[in-house]
Amino acid sequence: MRRRLLLLPLFVACGGPDQTTLVDELRILAMIPDSPEVEPGQSVHVTPIIVDPQGEGVESVSWLCTIAGPPGTPCGELMGPDPRASLTTFEGSEPFSLVVDHRLSAALPEPESFLDIELRTLTCSPGVCPILADVVGSGPLGEPVVQALSDPFTLLQELPIEGVSYARRPLRVSRRPAELRLLAPLVEASFSPVEPGLDAEVEVEIRVDHPREDELTAFGFATAGGFGPATVEVVEGEAKLTWFAPEEPTEARLWVIVSSEAGEEGVWSAEVGVR
Repeated sequence: MRRRLLLLPLFVACGGPDQTTLVDELRILAMIPDSPEVEPGQSVHVTPIIVDPQGEGVESVSWLCTIAGPPGTPCGELMGPDPRASLTTFEGSEPFSLVVDHRLSAALPEPESFLDIELRTLTCSPGVCPILADVVGSGPLGEPVVQALSDPFTLLQELPIEGVSYARRPLRVSRRPAELRLLAPLVEASFSPVEPGLDAEVEVEIRVDHPREDELTAFGFATAGGFGPATVEVVEGEAKLTWFAPEEPTEARLWVIVSSEAGEEGVWSAEVGVR
């Protein structure tokens, strides 16, 4: 599986939806930067796609991490003179901005050099994650907080499973010319009207505009029913996913997320009325 944002187990029912595509609990589906390739010192604007089916509200922190050593090594940004520039807290799915560390220029000796860092996000139901209180404010980040943000194992081992979602995705840093940079795919999709029923299979036809369209994978998610299979390869700018509608009338939201191994990512979403 190419997608690196979420690591999902695969449980596929024969002839039916993959249960991992049903979003029935708090989950980060994607973190979409305005550009998947940015320069040192540049602000990157991110649109999070966070699903909160219970409607409890969410609290989140997102940060940038240059991996400078083995697991447990502090993120380079968190050891710098202004670590708070590399992280932010937010609520819901509101867009936010982070500043790429200008010191990464030293790691780009040639005009076509690039390196990949990580954009990481922790989202929690209100009051579930004490670390969120620790990162709010203007004081220095304590060593336990830096360790937790740098090492996913340390971060997650103290948190409950329910009411918590954690994601990380690559972000490329370079000073390359525009024609060489990564580019977010543009995604459109369409489907026929939906009627409920045990055998209500809806073909979602996907169209993708991207220079390297055959290097992309499409992923389906839904708040009701589910997709089967969960992923398909994009071929010549097109792909099809099958959504299995629920048996009873309802309102559902569908997402199709198209991504590349390098971190190029685009999203289509729609509300669906099952009548």
